[in-house]
Amino acid sequence: MMNWVSLLLLNVLWFASVVGAANQIIWPSAVCLLALMMVLVLQQALTKTDFKIIVLSSALGWFIDGYLSYSGLIEYQEVLETPEVMPPIWILFLWIGFGATITKGMQWMFNNHLLGAFFMVIGAPLSYYSAERLGAVEINNYLIALPFIAISWLIYFFILIQMTAYRNVSNDTLVQ
Repeated sequence: MMNWVSLLLLNVLWFASVVGAANQIIWPSAVCLLALMMVLVLQQALTKTDFKIIVLSSALGWFIDGYLSYSGLIEYQEVLETPEVMPPIWILFLWIGFGATITKGMQWMFNNHLLGAFFMVIGAPLSYYSAERLGAVEINNYLIALPFIAISWLIYFFILIQMTAYRNVSNDTLVQ
């Protein structure tokens, strides 16, 4: 059941972030991320590995979306003023939420790496394209931006595989 709840909350977070950004509103995104994290903490579903994945996801989100923004490949709706090299906070909320739920709602990707890789290569660019259609971003060069997103998320996925492959499940809980 936790898998479905976390996946549902991640999707609610995506819509709240994207629609909120398109309408210059940040609070729905912040509330949804807080709700997602509270559910995971209350269910004691977050592990040490999950925490490491959240940190990695935040850093990669900063780098990938920061590059996309700085290079002009994508223009993001700014809800809060951020430095030029920093992506908007709402997209970092999405990276944090994704990192927190990847081993819960999408663990099937780790059981079938080929299917997981396919999902990342297709799903990530499709997510950005959908965000554009809803008015949260503007993709200025599809031929460069979308393959860059696909390759970046594929690399991210392979890093996640390595992080989750060798974890000691019995010693991976945050609360002992």
